[in-house]
Amino acid sequence: MMFPIMLQTRLSPMFQLTRLLLVLPALLLAPLSTATAEDNWTYVLQDQKLKLPKQPKPRPDISFEAADGAFLITDKNSEAHGLVRIAYPLEDTGSASIIVEAKVKLIEGHAVLMVVGSQRQIAMELTPGKLFFGKQTAEVDTTGFHVYRIVLSKALATVSVDGKELLSGPSSPLKESIPANQIMISTGDSSNTGQSAWEFVRFLLE
Repeated sequence: MMFPIMLQTRLSPMFQLTRLLLVLPALLLAPLSTATAEDNWTYVLQDQKLKLPKQPKPRPDISFEAADGAFLITDKNSEAHGLVRIAYPLEDTGSASIIVEAKVKLIEGHAVLMVVGSQRQIAMELTPGKLFFGKQTAEVDTTGFHVYRIVLSKALATVSVDGKELLSGPSSPLKESIPANQIMISTGDSSNTGQSAWEFVRFLLE
């Protein structure tokens, strides 16, 4: 009578260690879940609405409307020093880095995103085909929607466009005329009208 032969394989401790070392790098390099990072965002503007603690009072020289899935801001004030800013107050940011992302398209004039910490500030300004960041300038496409990311970290600030870092340099000391700890968006400038469309503006502190 023939009996089946049962083979029992037992991995040596050295083989098990080798297999672990081969698998470990893949585990370390695997992309981390972004769910937690997404949950940490606070929105200033989302779903075609401003999410301010206090909504701005209606004014004849500026209008807000939902259009084509975005929030349209129109500045009709062409007088000198007539810039209209929408401000979102922050708690005291202290020494934390402030990260702000905005998806925006310039229609005409200027679009401005300003980040103000407890001691430093930086502004990004879009004009047709150009981006101004502090004292630096770069050519960009402003005819379509792009995601702009500003990081204000102590005395250094950077701006990225669609995930690629574009400019980096020193931020500016806080001006007495501008309250600390806030995010401001505007369109137009101090003496010209303007119009821009915003899909979202959000921030987090690190």
